[in-house]
Amino acid sequence: MRKGQEGFVAISSALVILAVVLTLTVSVSLLSIGEMQASLALSKGEENLHFVEGCVEEALLKSRNNANYAGGSLTQPEGNCEVAVSKAENVWTVTVKSLGTQHVRPVRVVFERTVSGLSILSWREI
Repeated sequence: MRKGQEGFVAISSALVILAVVLTLTVSVSLLSIGEMQASLALSKGEENLHFVEGCVEEALLKSRNNANYAGGSLTQPEGNCEVAVSKAENVWTVTVKSLGTQHVRPVRVVFERTVSGLSILSWREI
């Protein structure tokens, strides 16, 4: 090989290696950003579920104390939630969702209301 060709091969090899390393670096960076976003969404969703379950507990207390409780808006230090109540004699259905958040995780609770208290029939995220 001549000297000019050796230099061309060396520069070409260095450019190819640089391109591969740069491509890998960008790919790994983009994947880690995606993983961070997914992790944040999961964390915020769990946080919202805990908040909504707190609102459900308050709605259940209000239902136990007042046979005419019809739901509405609940204000907590962490935010606001909306409570919808439907009744079929002693069986009540309470649906609660948070307001003003991107990560909504509503909960529906079906319970029987008696003179002595409440009996939960189902509690699930919808």
